[in-house]
Amino acid sequence: MSWTSSDNSVALVRELPESEGLVAGLGVGSTSIIATLAGIQSSTTVTVTAATLTAIAITPPGPSLAKGTTVQLTATGIFSDGTTEDLTDQVNWTSSDEAIEQVGNSILTDGLVIGVGVGSATTTATLDGIRGSTAVTVSAATLTSITVTPTDPSIAKGTTFRRSGQTSDVGIQSTCSVRMNHEAHSGSRLREALV
Repeated sequence: MSWTSSDNSVALVRELPESEGLVAGLGVGSTSIIATLAGIQSSTTVTVTAATLTAIAITPPGPSLAKGTTVQLTATGIFSDGTTEDLTDQVNWTSSDEAIEQVGNSILTDGLVIGVGVGSATTTATLDGIRGSTAVTVSAATLTSITVTPTDPSIAKGTTFRRSGQTSDVGIQSTCSVRMNHEAHSGSRLREALV
């Protein structure tokens, strides 16, 4: 897939594998973002405004997870014109106590929290001096089962999708990073369990 912007002075679109399709607003105005694959094109119009960031909301709020499992946090920016934007991969993520929970702060792990020790800590997302925080509680719950969704899916040749796993713990339910990536064009399956 190739990505282009009709006006790079308004917005640039990234083509690097780890940030493919990520649009950066550079100037006020509108531009077309064009995606091309195998000679087929589609486009959308992106409008860049002069709005300023006023707050950051982290979801899910107040998550609980078992020690050794993970939960993905999302940072949503709230702007002065009332619009919102996913800022998960743009904010700086920090933990108030890395002996309890650690949070990813790189391209592939932004906002991914892993429970290290039992207790509570605060995860904070910061961008341009604006902060949003949430409490994270890590328990000593033990994994009792894993439910994989969707069940019996179909996938077109040459496309990919990701399955997610839901853990069922003693006294707590949380989504952990049990993932199954499917690549239909190669027929391969890769399982990752970061439990």
